[in-house]
Amino acid sequence: MHSVREGTVLVQFKTHQTQLGFAVLLKYFHYHHQFPKGAEDVLKVVLRYIAQQVNLPAETFQEYSWEGRQ
Repeated sequence: MHSVREGTVLVQFKTHQTQLGFAVLLKYFHYHHQFPKGAEDVLKVVLRYIAQQVNLPAETFQEYSWEGRQ
């Protein structure tokens, strides 16, 4: 199993919103075997933990674009 930190190399050149969104999508998929349908599917405690791991404010996730992910 890869840690969130190990996955940050994949997103180092993306915007902060995309970095956090990508990390959340990867970990959500890892545990649920599907991607979240929207931000409401991600528990706030999980979001805060992942944000801490990638050194970004959790609020950044609110700006993540879900367009094209349905």
